[in-house]
Amino acid sequence: MIIIKLRGGLGNQLFQYALGRKLAETLNTALKIDLSLLHERTNMTPREYKLNIFAINATIATKQDERKVLGLKLLHPIKRRFWKLGLDLFHWNYFRETSFEFHPELLQHKGSMVLEGYWQSEDYFKDIRPLLLKELTVKESFVSSEIRLQSQHLQQHESIAIHVRRGDYIANPTVNQLFGICTLEYYDNAINWMKQHIQHPTFYIFSDDTDWCKTHFKMPSNEINFITGNKDYEDFLLMSSCRHQIIANSSFSWWAAWLNQNQNKHIIAPKNWFVSSKLNTSHVVPAEWIRF
Repeated sequence: MIIIKLRGGLGNQLFQYALGRKLAETLNTALKIDLSLLHERTNMTPREYKLNIFAINATIATKQDERKVLGLKLLHPIKRRFWKLGLDLFHWNYFRETSFEFHPELLQHKGSMVLEGYWQSEDYFKDIRPLLLKELTVKESFVSSEIRLQSQHLQQHESIAIHVRRGDYIANPTVNQLFGICTLEYYDNAINWMKQHIQHPTFYIFSDDTDWCKTHFKMPSNEINFITGNKDYEDFLLMSSCRHQIIANSSFSWWAAWLNQNQNKHIIAPKNWFVSSKLNTSHVVPAEWIRF
């Protein structure tokens, strides 16, 4: 049994699910999702369970499931720290991520385990991409006919999704100190690159601060569209339906780009994923994506 403890918003939950799904597939075992950490009071943005909108292959974990994996030592964990690995090992099969590096040793573990972390690297799961493309499809019951038509339209021309995340990246001091925000210079450079490499592109801006975007993105009205009024998963579906993406330093737009099935897609991502250059994020952005 594989138990993934979820943390963060939709994008982070997708990273955690993808690693759990990879391990469950490799070991031919069940994947369980633990929701207990989503409701913890922290300095980060409060989150809700989001994976139910997808056709995932997992069930919700119970306390009994975790006891079954960890045994009685769940109540009195022996904590050892592996600095080199960037992991906490509470018990032989409980792993907590303490750095953003890729940890290949997790993929070598042969037994049941509990995983707590963000696991932001496609290296954990890129070899099961076809399976994830199938499972991480928004369920039909969540997609209105209007959104479905918009999705089809975006796939039929050179559409470019631009994700501008502000919201908690500005309002929440803890989040701001960790992530910062992508600059207008980043978006200007990315837009210019797309114009030079794609004929007749149309840009679609997705943001939690559309008013700010309308003030600062100066482009002809026939080249740009501001998408508003949708639920988060509707924006997610539409972003992934675009043929190309300019993403923010956000797992939300990372996944919208990764799930894009256009064989000739161009994806631009920021060089700096976090404010601090001391954090090793070399595995966060896929090598074939362009970084500005």
